[in-house]
Amino acid sequence: MTIALVGTLGGANTLNLSRSLSLTTTTAATVGNLVVVAVAKDNGSATDGLNTTEEVSHIADSAGNGWWKAAEYCNANAAPGAGAVVAVWASMLGHAMPIGTIITATTDYVASKAMGAAAFSLASMYEAYLAIAAGGSGTDGAALASLSSGVISTTADTLFFRAAALEGTRAAPTPTASWATVMDYYATDMWLFAEFRIYSNNVGASAPAAGGAGNDTASLHCALRERLVSNQLFRGAPL
Repeated sequence: MTIALVGTLGGANTLNLSRSLSLTTTTAATVGNLVVVAVAKDNGSATDGLNTTEEVSHIADSAGNGWWKAAEYCNANAAPGAGAVVAVWASMLGHAMPIGTIITATTDYVASKAMGAAAFSLASMYEAYLAIAAGGSGTDGAALASLSSGVISTTADTLFFRAAALEGTRAAPTPTASWATVMDYYATDMWLFAEFRIYSNNVGASAPAAGGAGNDTASLHCALRERLVSNQLFRGAPL
């Protein structure tokens, strides 16, 4: 197994109306690492669904890496501001990210937002890709539901990553058995929770104990694998 957690890079949250949110890394990541960023926010759209909105439109970092979007899920709960949105972005680092690197998410104009970043190492000369389209789901006034991306056609080492935006209050989460919490950031009325598991399988269902009657949620489940890079010049570019 060659995919491994390097560490949580940091997080941020805000209650201020703005079109962006930035975090400053507290752990370094090196060239060739996979960095995953998750953003949780209040919804600006009244449209539900997977990849039906573009509320987190861009990620950039002060080291100059390229980023690609894995997926976005909106649970509008019938009206703008009544639900939650979660987005997951990733980068194969072509430039090292030392401690103090700034990662910025561009969003629509809303107040409650939280974001986090984590780094993973891969085998030398390999890059990460989505092994299957991301899965998404939402709940209204309820805890997070079980979620997976579906069954991948082959069994191989896989990074399963679940990120959730929970509108409402926060209570201590319990990750899914054999999974580990990698992000847990809270801004009043908006909570970002993320967990992961790395193992050799073709399906990885996530079912943490998080949220409850006071939460409207939006979740994404991503299954990431590694493949050989034929030209290292393309590191950091969208897949």
